[in-house]
Amino acid sequence: MNLKTARNLLLVAVTLLLALLAGCSASSGQQSITPKGTTSGLVRETVAGQVTIIAEHAERDGQLVFNVSLDTHSVDLTRYDLGRLAVLQDDRANEYPAAAWVPSSDGGNHHAGGQLRFASPSTFIDNQTKYIRLVIKEVGGVVSTLQWDLEPQ
Repeated sequence: MNLKTARNLLLVAVTLLLALLAGCSASSGQQSITPKGTTSGLVRETVAGQVTIIAEHAERDGQLVFNVSLDTHSVDLTRYDLGRLAVLQDDRANEYPAAAWVPSSDGGNHHAGGQLRFASPSTFIDNQTKYIRLVIKEVGGVVSTLQWDLEPQ
């Protein structure tokens, strides 16, 4: 292999590495995707102190459901009841308490998951609602906010 080919391969490898690193840093923190008419199946992720929170928005049996997972290597997650710590907010500053937190399994002290359920979305989401926010208080010592932007149906 000559010097020019080696230089070109090195340049390609560095470019790919930089693209990979940029993609990794862009995937952390809060994402904002604007769905067209629905938010079902969209995932948001944020870091709350030393806890990673991932929430997938869904609608089941007339309830608004978030499949939530918590992951850490330094915080005891067994002490958190998301049913008491989570609220849903809309763009009009209304707050709605969670109806239930249904843990999916015992993931031990550092991994937890389950369904966070709220009342029927038709009671507060209408064609004028611009966004909904899932606010989880005091997990990892901070307040976490995950937002789903809505467009009129």
